[in-house]
Order: sequence, then C-alpha cells, then structure tokens
Amino acid sequence: AEIEQLRAELEQQPLSVEERTRLLDEVDYATRVHDSKRALADQISKMLLSKETELAQWQKRTLDSCVEYKQGLIHISAQLPALASLAIEEK
Repeated sequence: AEIEQLRAELEQQPLSVEERTRLLDEVDYATRVHDSKRALADQISKMLLSKETELAQWQKRTLDSCVEYKQGLIHISAQLPALASLAIEEK
C-alpha cells in the first residue's frame, strides 16, 4: 500500500521522464530487496521452529528414557537389593 502510494506520488512529481524512471526503478529494486529479506526471515523462522520442535521431542525422549530406567531399577531392585540404592531419587 505504501509502495503504491509512493509510486503514485512519484508519477505526479514534475520530473523528467528519465528521473522519474530512475526513481521508480529504485523503488522497485528496494521493494524486491525488502521482499527477499522478508522471505529469508520467514524461512529462517520456520527452520528455527522446526529445530525447537526437534529439540523438544529429543528432550521428551530423554526424559522418557530416564523414567523407564528408574522404573526398571525399582523393578529389579526387589530381586537384587544391592541395586536399590541406584533407584533412590537423588536431590
């Protein structure tokens, strides 16, 4: 919207055809650069979200493994009392 307004204002200015064309080309170039940067930022944002999701899944699997390990220790410590100290939660 702002770009279109700027283009309309440029076209109404008392400039030579060459000057107006040059300025409009600069606006077009700046718009393309801005759009490219926005697309790159969006792509990076999606990649970051993907990595954050991957990290959260990894953390969950790690915690699940710890829980399984503790449960296994509790289960076998009933049969092997020497392992009971490993099943005690450390603070």
